[in-house]
Amino acid sequence: MARPIRDIIDEVLHGGFNPAFDHTVGTFRFDVDGQESCLIKIDHGTISVSMGGGQADCVLSCSADDFEPIMTGRQNLLTAHMQGRLKIQGSPIMALRFIQTINSRAPRKAA
Repeated sequence: MARPIRDIIDEVLHGGFNPAFDHTVGTFRFDVDGQESCLIKIDHGTISVSMGGGQADCVLSCSADDFEPIMTGRQNLLTAHMQGRLKIQGSPIMALRFIQTINSRAPRKAA
């Protein structure tokens, strides 16, 4: 069974501020089949996450099974999109930058 999307997002975003997003301003919404949507607002590194719908600059839609691999970098965002497993509304460049940032440069929680 797929984990709740809020748990996955909290794990990969690491809280309310991430310096890797210092130059990012935008709103992202994840619509995951069978789960509540999640809205992520980023303003120069400050991150707020809320459950539910809302207006977003970039909307990513996928199945619950595809969500975690995409968010954790085990599934390439562009490959999933080209295979029809991920739909992107709005800016695909914003989606790619968001996923690349959390996959490669986001600081990890202290052990």
